[in-house]
Amino acid sequence: MEKPIWGQEDIGGSIPSGKEQEMIEAYGRKFEIAEDVKKVIDGMGQYELACMVRFAPAGTPLMCGENGDYLLARFRALGGMATGISKRIGW
Repeated sequence: MEKPIWGQEDIGGSIPSGKEQEMIEAYGRKFEIAEDVKKVIDGMGQYELACMVRFAPAGTPLMCGENGDYLLARFRALGGMATGISKRIGW
């Protein structure tokens, strides 16, 4: 498999096989959030989630409470803040 070009490691929105169960085991529970919110978060790739984590203003509904817990768990399941993504989005 060819290595991605620097800063282009975002591979889309699906969690790799088995990661959903790892999320449940790591956090000791399933997340109780509305299906429409879950669908929005699940549709975001690693790059989009990284932008949310870094730049979302305080109080952003997707980053608060149970929604935020799920968003962060999904972000970590996709690989978290990879160096290439961090450099690509800047500060």
